[in-house]
Amino acid sequence: MTLQIMVGSWIILAAGVAILAIYRGLVARNDDEFVHLGRNEGQLVESQALLGTKINALDKWGKVLTAVTFVYGAVLASVYLYGQFVEQSMRSTVGS
Repeated sequence: MTLQIMVGSWIILAAGVAILAIYRGLVARNDDEFVHLGRNEGQLVESQALLGTKINALDKWGKVLTAVTFVYGAVLASVYLYGQFVEQSMRSTVGS
């Protein structure tokens, strides 16, 4: 796997995190922050519970995708730095 493909896949992961964050913001924008407990508010209670479940699921996947993106980026940076170190060592060994 070339470095360009790995960087491209990391960019796609990072874009996925950004898109998920934007989508979560759009979903949460419709959130009603008042707790509805009255008898006449049954429909509001159901919609509030459904929206809370949806936001919790988005938060879970957002955390997982963010962690995967971070770890993959750290590994990618380590591979790049190691490659540069080896290349520099080879140049200094050949040049001597």
